[in-house]
Parts: sequence; C-alpha cells; structure tokens
Amino acid sequence: MLRACLPRAQYNQTQGAPLGIVVAHCKEDISWLHQDFPGVIPVGSDLAIYEKCDSTTDPDPYLPLFSSVQIKHLDDGDTRQDECSAYLTYILSNYGNFPRQILFLQGDALKHANRGLLRLILVGVSFGTVKAQFVHFNSQRLVSAQTKCRKAIYEQVFGEPLEGKLSTYCCAQFSVASSRITARPLEFYEKMARIMNEASPGECCDIVGHSTHCLIYESLWHVVFGEPPALPRRVEDASLPAFLRPLEEEAESFLPRGSKSLQEAQFVTSRYSIENS
Repeated sequence: MLRACLPRAQYNQTQGAPLGIVVAHCKEDISWLHQDFPGVIPVGSDLAIYEKCDSTTDPDPYLPLFSSVQIKHLDDGDTRQDECSAYLTYILSNYGNFPRQILFLQGDALKHANRGLLRLILVGVSFGTVKAQFVHFNSQRLVSAQTKCRKAIYEQVFGEPLEGKLSTYCCAQFSVASSRITARPLEFYEKMARIMNEASPGECCDIVGHSTHCLIYESLWHVVFGEPPALPRRVEDASLPAFLRPLEEEAESFLPRGSKSLQEAQFVTSRYSIENS
C-alpha cells in the first residue's frame, strides 16, 4: 500500500503547518479520519473539529497524528448553519495565521468525497507535489439552475451581479491554499458570517429552521476562493495535475446517451433554469 512504501516528509516548522484539516461535526462517526488516513497525513498538520448538534469527540485518537488538535463547540441557535458556520468560524479565528493548505470537510466526508482523491491530496501535500490552489473533493454535481434566490445572494456576497451560470460539485468539501483565502479581506468573511443571521432576500423561499444563505453558499464556495462561477469538472480542469483528474463515473447519468428519458431530464432541467432566471 502507498502509506507502507513512502516515508513521510520532514516537517519544517519555520514554514508553518503544511496542512490544516477542518471538520464540521454533527454526531457522525468520524473515526475514518484516524483509521483511513494515518500514514498519509502530513507531519506537522493541524486539526480543528467544530462540534455542532451537541456532539462530542474524544481527541485521543487524533493526538498522535496532528501537531495541534482543537475541538470547539458551536451553537447555531434556532437556524441551522451546518458546515458554513464551522468553515467561517475557522477562517475568522485564524485569518493571517493559516496552514499552507486547508481541507474543509464534513463529518460524513466519505459519503460524498472521493476517498482516493483525499489520499492523493494528503500525500501530495506531504511531499510538496500539490500546487493546486483549489480542489473540490466530492463526486456529484449540483444542478446548474440559476434561480432568482441564487442570483440575489451572489450579488449580496460579492457586490456584483452574477454573469453566466453557477456550476460546481455538491456538498461543500474542498482543499484550498491559504493564499486564496487571504486574497479576500477579513471583512468579506465577516459579512458572509453576519448575513447568515439576517433575513434572506425577498427572492428566496426559506426552509424553516435552515439558513438560506448557507444553503446557497454551497454553490458559491469555489467563487469565494477565486475560481470562476462555472467550475469545470476535475477531469476537464487543465489547472489540476493529472493525478487529481480521475474519471468521475459517479457523476455520470446511468441513462444511455440519446435515450428519451435522458432527453426529457435535460429538457426539464433546462426549463427550470429558464423559468427561475
């Protein structure tokens, strides 16, 4: 196995932590983190677990793997903010003092993410071979429908209208270079956190008990960190090294090309996009 034949790279403390892993935890089993990846987590990495839903985590299994383990409790109050409050709390708390690369993950990470891709990222960070500024880990894509609500929140966050369409992977798990985070000022992230506690734009139909802003942020994180609104599939992204561009069979439809069912599905998706633009 890869972790058995590759020595772990040495950690240069003067350069800061090579990697930070941020986990938004809501009672999921996160033992995968210390059971599946112990041999490939870069030496000197930091771990921050943000406890949601009154969950608790025993830090002991993680202490041998990380230079720093922080477990912090977050209370979203009456409105669920899911991974958004965890990610933004981490950014606001560590702005200007980030590890070189940060992985933002959810407690059920492997339900959505490509396990092999995660391992490759970890090994690549260890040996300094990952130069990619942003990599989304997940398999399934969001429907590229442009709703009035998405457009309104996009303009609220970025201060400019959305040109074209938003297209990305679902479920908000990715690796981002610290330089991409600090390319935007601290005040930008403070605003993102603040408006989650405010009323959503009139164009939105809220789900009771959920932050509409957070639901829309799922389709915006890649833009926040410097990628174009239409994020290409990894396999088609020329900015990524070849080893991070595997085929994405899970993102494909099982309907045969040219079938009537696939044509109808494409028509419905297209019509939904037009009617809600």
